[in-house]
Amino acid sequence: MNEYQNIKTPAELLKYMDNIQYGFTNKEGKNYGSWNEEEFEKEVFNKWFLSSPERLIKVRHGHCYDQVELERDWFTKNNYKVHTYYMMFLLPYENPYTTHTFLIYEKDNKYYYFEHSDYYHRGIYEFKSLNEALTFCRSNHLKSNKAQNNMTTEEISSLKIFSYPKPKYNLKMNEFIDYILDNGQEIDLSSYWIEQYIKDKISNGDYTLLPDTLAIGPVYKIHKLGDLNKDGYEVGYLYLPKSSGIKEHKHTNDIERYKLISGVLRVFNFPSTNNICPLNHVHCIDPVPEDTIIETCKISKTYLNKLSTPIESTTFDNLTNKTL
Repeated sequence: MNEYQNIKTPAELLKYMDNIQYGFTNKEGKNYGSWNEEEFEKEVFNKWFLSSPERLIKVRHGHCYDQVELERDWFTKNNYKVHTYYMMFLLPYENPYTTHTFLIYEKDNKYYYFEHSDYYHRGIYEFKSLNEALTFCRSNHLKSNKAQNNMTTEEISSLKIFSYPKPKYNLKMNEFIDYILDNGQEIDLSSYWIEQYIKDKISNGDYTLLPDTLAIGPVYKIHKLGDLNKDGYEVGYLYLPKSSGIKEHKHTNDIERYKLISGVLRVFNFPSTNNICPLNHVHCIDPVPEDTIIETCKISKTYLNKLSTPIESTTFDNLTNKTL
């Protein structure tokens, strides 16, 4: 314990944790790990319980759940701001996919992913933003599960990340998971991914600038899917730098929805996150006070005639969700 208390840096903590093997120790003192993996998988749901940092240091065998609590203990006592996360494939049936917990700490306006329990990614990784770090962790977790299983699109999209506060020690497996689902907060990275997608498109020159007859200042249009004439719908994004906007215009052959992704959307001076312009109506985007991203979806009059249900936001969602 004295050695742990004398650790001065995250790098020293990572090295110190090499004394801890991935696995767990039950109440009778029996150790489980990679050397008896079949038994580990069988018993972890019944005999594992969340260790305190003191117990983990003593038994030197810990699940990622246990190791994160030791990490939380050290970083908190050393005045770091930390974030802890749980990843799981949230499916309505039993599945072979793994879960994982991990910690990210902040220092000098940067974010550091601290990983010990995952041997293949063990280390300390620096990122400019929290979302960038979380995307990296999510990608690694997907890759490791894809390598072991044939995953459907539904299963891939079921991977969720939850931030969670410090739990009580000694929780059993089902209690620990219930605690996270009840007290954690699901992280939505979709806006960040769209922002990165748009940055890549603009960097590669894969965009069009709206004409001056429609745009106020530069407005970048990035196509996503669909052809309004051939398919009856078209989905894309508008990137509006600060002070840009869209002039008032009328839709006579199609309807259009503006959906706010990031920034500020105001239509005729009214704030909005979801604006639908019906046939033969007008709408606009007031000049934006900050860089803004809008998802656009147009549906042609011909396509509308084929629909048997009233036009709602879900009508547009069914089209925009065809690809990520």
